[in-house]
Amino acid sequence: MLVFPGMIAESARQAGMKVPADPDGKWSPEDYPHFHVFCNMQLCRSLADFGAHWDNAKVIAALSDEDVRKVTKDDLISRGFVI
Repeated sequence: MLVFPGMIAESARQAGMKVPADPDGKWSPEDYPHFHVFCNMQLCRSLADFGAHWDNAKVIAALSDEDVRKVTKDDLISRGFVI
């Protein structure tokens, strides 16, 4: 189980997301909306497919700045996000 933002920060960076310098420290979701959604969707969940977070990061990184603020779980799943 991935439980800390720092555990998924590198996959987020490689997917093209803006990631806080200290992902496990204090940061604003407004400044890092893609990473915020990624953390909410990926952390503290059972891993049916360990390593899926690398592809899941790409799904979220591909969202526009507007879409990332209104995306739903079902939207992400339809785009290929693996729960």
